[in-house]
Amino acid sequence: MRTYKLIKRADIFLLIFWGLIAACLFLIQFYGMRAGGYGSRLTVIFDNEVYGEYDLNEDQTIVINEGNTCEIRDGRVRMTEADCPDKVCVRSREISKAGESIVCLPNHVILKITGSESSEIDSIAE
Repeated sequence: MRTYKLIKRADIFLLIFWGLIAACLFLIQFYGMRAGGYGSRLTVIFDNEVYGEYDLNEDQTIVINEGNTCEIRDGRVRMTEADCPDKVCVRSREISKAGESIVCLPNHVILKITGSESSEIDSIAE
């Protein structure tokens, strides 16, 4: 009668290999999220033009073209009021990290978090 091993040497190598792959993916995602970091400025864009830039460290309420109202509180931004019919922008979650945005399509309003660096172009590739 033959006895068989439940776990073979190749199985152990496969488990270690996939564990290392999973750990690498986790680290890439973790450091990628930290690289974005928390933004320090809110840029409000209305009709494809910059309506204003605001500091996230200062709590305030901003009325945008009498149709939308956003609120900055504790470094987070949210749309509190909008006169659009669907109110998707009001129901969206608060934003605080660089690159995140809230968009109100019917009113042509974009709230975008930017980092502390200036938005000027560093270089142009040809």
